[in-house]
Amino acid sequence: MNIRLIKTKKNIINVYPVGDRIMELSYRKVGDSVFYGLSLYDPDKNTIQEIVSNIHEDCWIPVQNCIWESGDHYYAIYDGKEDNGSITVYKYCTADGSVKVFYSIPDKFPMPSEDSQIRLFVITEDQIIIQTELKRARKTEKLMGNIEFFQVLCNVTTGERTEVKDLNLINNGINTIIPVSSTDIMLKTGFSHLEDQRIEQDSEAEALIESVYFGSLSMFISSFRDKTTIGYKLLGTAYFNKCIVSPGAQDDYIYFTVIDPGDKSSETVFYDHVNDETFRCLQEDVDKDNLSRAYVIGNVPYMRSSSPELNVFFNVKTKENEGIFYDEQFAAVVGKLLVFTSTKHNRRSTRLYLLQGSRHVLEEHGRYLNGCCINDDHYIYIFKR
Repeated sequence: MNIRLIKTKKNIINVYPVGDRIMELSYRKVGDSVFYGLSLYDPDKNTIQEIVSNIHEDCWIPVQNCIWESGDHYYAIYDGKEDNGSITVYKYCTADGSVKVFYSIPDKFPMPSEDSQIRLFVITEDQIIIQTELKRARKTEKLMGNIEFFQVLCNVTTGERTEVKDLNLINNGINTIIPVSSTDIMLKTGFSHLEDQRIEQDSEAEALIESVYFGSLSMFISSFRDKTTIGYKLLGTAYFNKCIVSPGAQDDYIYFTVIDPGDKSSETVFYDHVNDETFRCLQEDVDKDNLSRAYVIGNVPYMRSSSPELNVFFNVKTKENEGIFYDEQFAAVVGKLLVFTSTKHNRRSTRLYLLQGSRHVLEEHGRYLNGCCINDDHYIYIFKR
């Protein structure tokens, strides 16, 4: 594994591997407005190719690429007046370096805002889910929650459109879809009032139900077309006074944490979808800020507990502490490496360790930036400034 630490600009929000290059999402402020842009960085040539720029934050719509090991990148732009605009989804193609229109959505939409949001999921090379989220002007006893969800599955090649009939998706909405293999996905539905400011929850009857599922992508698509309920394996749920945080998938595992702020407890679930095994970690006297965090490193589930002076990695399967790090500020996991930052004698540095044996691998001057990725040639790129 080759490691490259790359100095970058302060306005980079995130980075994504795209073949042997890296897509950078950046921003710039003009007065009170924020504008987004995408550029492609070639680490071998140290050159940057601008893809799109100067898109106002209200018109920039993120797209979740739910295709397994896809090297392409998708984004969407809103164009039009506040109450009658169109959305075009673009695709950056790794194979030839071109930007193409993936789908021009024929519907008209209000401009994205706190009261009206659009969520897009590219689930195959020719299918996309469009989810509209509208905040209700008022709530009634007959309506659950104060957000209405509308989902449509669109085939961008044939133009076929299918409205969702699954009551869970209609009532609670699609939160995220993560591919875990070429055939299977993790699906999270529902949004929490503890994390989403749009949700005003006055009673238990108004709460959205959060759930995490595992199942096949083909079953997910078929349920749209056949207008049936999705028969997925339910891994966990949260409701009203609980919420699900940090859902993710890595190697053979799906993981997430259920928090109960009332009694200051949490349960972290690791589900091995290859061997159909579940591991659970319970915590007491915790809140969202001091939770132990879930990671999968080298296909092994870990919990990381931390304090200002100490980071400890606990192996969930062996129930033993495997890595203890002192006087380091944890930043990220990338591949099998742990990234820390350190400030000593007014000098900031980025340090890399292997978990086993807490072995130091590399150190360079500069502060870690929120971005690191692995490309197809197994280079680890870690961005610092």
